[in-house]
Amino acid sequence: MSSILSKVTDLKIFNKCDKANQAGYYHYTGTHLSPLITVVDDALQACTVDTTSDAFIDCIEQVYGTIVSTLVTASSMFVPTVKKGFF
Repeated sequence: MSSILSKVTDLKIFNKCDKANQAGYYHYTGTHLSPLITVVDDALQACTVDTTSDAFIDCIEQVYGTIVSTLVTASSMFVPTVKKGFF
């Protein structure tokens, strides 16, 4: 049982960036991230030096989550993966 578990935990997946569809990746990320420019600009304009409002913090967390989600999705769509030891 422990040998099976160790084989499962040793399984590592790597992105094969040199084989990625770069045009598709850049188009997808650009399309999905460009609307965030307005959101961030509006949040920064509303922000003052003493701003610690929950709304501002929520905005930053939402933007961060959207960025991470977009990059992970784009990676899974346009960047092939390989198992450790694959050449």
